[in-house]
Amino acid sequence: MAGIGAWSLIVTYSIPALLALLAGTLLRNKYKSGLSDIPGPPFAAYTKLWRLHDVWRGQAHWTAIELHKKHGKLVRIAPNVISVSDPSEIPKIYSIKGDFTKTGFYPI
Repeated sequence: MAGIGAWSLIVTYSIPALLALLAGTLLRNKYKSGLSDIPGPPFAAYTKLWRLHDVWRGQAHWTAIELHKKHGKLVRIAPNVISVSDPSEIPKIYSIKGDFTKTGFYPI
């Protein structure tokens, strides 16, 4: 009987704990410092699923154009991804001394 009680406690508390962890992660993504003020599709600030769906549909290039028409030079298209349409920002973003983190796609 003790084994059943322990299993019951694990199931009882693990599901709410996982849901709380998920909610915390989504909120951290949404309100990430330095990015939360950049406009874009509301769902894109929480998760990459919006962008995944857009790319899967094969419309990401058209979507980016429409988003920049609507929101301006900077558009948040995922929790950690910003689309930039202003060529004058390129030196600031890609400079060696820049404050922007690059992915492995941009080797030094």
